[in-house]
Amino acid sequence: MNSRLAAGLLVRVSFSFLLIVCIFTSQAHPDQPAGTKKVLVLFPSEGWSAPSHRAVYNGMKAVFDRSPRQDVILLGDTLDLPFAATETEQRRLSDFFRAKYARENIHVVVPVTRTSLEFVLQYRDIMFLGIPIVFCAHSAHDLHRLDREGDITGVAVTVDIAGTIDLALKLQPGLRRLAVVAGTGPLDLSLTSLATKTFQKDFQGQLEWIDLTGLHIHELLERVSRLPGSTAILFLNLQQDGSGRPYVPAEAMHLVSKSANAPLYNLIDTALGYGSVGGRLTTIEAYGRETAKIVLRVLSGEKASSIEPVVMSDHPAMFDWRELKRWKIDESALPRGSIIRFRETSLWEDYRWWVIGTFSFICLQTLLIALLKNNLDKRKQAEANLKRAQEIASIASLSYDVQKDVVTWSAGANEILGFPPDSQLTYRAFSQIIHPQDREQVQMRWRAALEG
Repeated sequence: MNSRLAAGLLVRVSFSFLLIVCIFTSQAHPDQPAGTKKVLVLFPSEGWSAPSHRAVYNGMKAVFDRSPRQDVILLGDTLDLPFAATETEQRRLSDFFRAKYARENIHVVVPVTRTSLEFVLQYRDIMFLGIPIVFCAHSAHDLHRLDREGDITGVAVTVDIAGTIDLALKLQPGLRRLAVVAGTGPLDLSLTSLATKTFQKDFQGQLEWIDLTGLHIHELLERVSRLPGSTAILFLNLQQDGSGRPYVPAEAMHLVSKSANAPLYNLIDTALGYGSVGGRLTTIEAYGRETAKIVLRVLSGEKASSIEPVVMSDHPAMFDWRELKRWKIDESALPRGSIIRFRETSLWEDYRWWVIGTFSFICLQTLLIALLKNNLDKRKQAEANLKRAQEIASIASLSYDVQKDVVTWSAGANEILGFPPDSQLTYRAFSQIIHPQDREQVQMRWRAALEG
């Protein structure tokens, strides 16, 4: 009895222990299947309102969705760094992110742009201790300053300022001035410095530099509305104007373009469609895809610090068709292989093959109707000629409808065969006037004719 009691007690204790383990295991990762990895993308500001941020996120997600080896959950968040200017505010922000993602079990952090990376590195021990970092769109010109010993790698961004200015010179013959627009944010200042060096190296003495950087937005819009002739605008970036007010760069560029009296060129493909003619553009979604490929390598077990950062340098010539028309820029002047977006096509271009197919069908149908009518007219004419000939020659003819079993005699047949004019002439009636000795022969021929 005691052994049975002990055995029962042991079973109950074992079951209770297993139940507790299951409960705690399910609470630790309530929604995350075994093997699922979480990747956190951190944007510096603006969040999903920035087209470039959506492009990065979509590029990464496209790669993760096609990955057969890794099940990845992609998270996105915004640091809002313009609102954390002091060290106290930055520490408060780092504490907030530590608490927010403490239970998410993040496997890789992806800071987008240099400012995000610098913030994450400064407060990494608070926010994401021990988590690998794969940056996206860090400036290639500042890559040498980055200490990669702490399990860091990523994708560096380049812009083709010289190539874009060269395009403006080719598309605007007689161009003499370049008005450069940029804000006062960290990325704005970095691009302004890069543009200044590029201009002094390659275009000094060829073009006049009009400095429109660091202005209040109202002053900027007023200045671009009265630029002198033979001017092109180079829009670098505007995350923050001279008063410190933050902006989404694409939307700021749209405001500048609407007020401008000269064509505007830019550097990033996601801003195309907001008032820019175009330029040698950096394709942002490609950076997201390349970053995701590196993240997958890290998730597969590679050390981030062992992966050499990728520097992308492809800058295709891309243009907005509407802005080309607005500024009367001839498409024949564009470089071979240029990408033209937002082209407004005519009805003929949109429905060319539908129109050709419909017109061909109508023509064919009209031709068939004409041929049928011509044959019908010829048949009627032949019937009329036959009738007239029969009347002149005093001969009769008949036609037989096999399906209806009806015999139709020609006009005058009654009279020729000796029947009353108003009588209905049938084959049976006709057979009665055939000589008895010939009837069998006629019926045999009749049947043979009906059988084909």
